[in-house]
Amino acid sequence: MAHCTIALNMVGDARVVTHFESGFNYGLTGRLLFNEVTGVSVSSDFRRMGIFNARVIESGLLSDKMCRTQAILDLGINSLVILSWRRIITTS
Repeated sequence: MAHCTIALNMVGDARVVTHFESGFNYGLTGRLLFNEVTGVSVSSDFRRMGIFNARVIESGLLSDKMCRTQAILDLGINSLVILSWRRIITTS
């Protein structure tokens, strides 16, 4: 998971770094203070939404090749199962 920024009260060791897409000095990075997270993704037309709970495996600035708030998450499910759901959802 990666995102451009994060609230300062959600991370430890916060740092201002360059924004990934623009290169301007406006990105924030830090180590997540939580061991578990809930994520939500909404499609651009607001017709589909996905919600998940996950355990944080690692977080911080793990790569300079994506948005600056980064975490490796364990969703507790095999990714092949998720891919098969997507195929079913998009074809029906």
